Amino acid sequence: MLAIKLPATARKLEVSKDADFVTTQSVPIQPQVKWTLDDQLMGEQWVYVRYRDVSGAVSAVTAASIVYDPIPPVGLVKVTANNGLSVLVSVEAWDSFSDVSAMVVTLNPDDLIWQSYATVIKLALPAGGQGNSSTPVVYARFRDLAGNESPIYRSDTPVTEPKRVFLPMTIVGR
Repeated sequence: MLAIKLPATARKLEVSKDADFVTTQSVPIQPQVKWTLDDQLMGEQWVYVRYRDVSGAVSAVTAASIVYDPIPPVGLVKVTANNGLSVLVSVEAWDSFSDVSAMVVTLNPDDLIWQSYATVIKLALPAGGQGNSSTPVVYARFRDLAGNESPIYRSDTPVTEPKRVFLPMTIVGR
């Protein structure tokens, strides 16, 4: 939210996605203004606001950045230790536009108890699973600061190595 203190002489707000106000939306003075982000531009976007007073004089520009993030985080989960009573779980998650803020890490895929994101977590095995030498399946889900939720990841899913991509490079003029 962009908060601006307007003087009593302010008569018209001008809102723009351009610092030079090439594309401007003029709106009456009001406490809140609806602003539509460009859904083709993911990541950081800027909004610029100024006002005109009774005589038509233009104020200084106020600006704020907004991160448009429609993509959920990506992650993985793996069991790193199992002592028969509990498992130690390693978690990794990342997001292109906003940070990963919360996660669900559980032995039951139907549990949705969100907690703050952490890279290591210890889970107690249920009474029926204690003492079992097999490694249980751990499920994880992630949420970013924009509220996007990932699909459920499983610890028994093999992790694939990232593919290397080589792009041709052209050097233009000197």
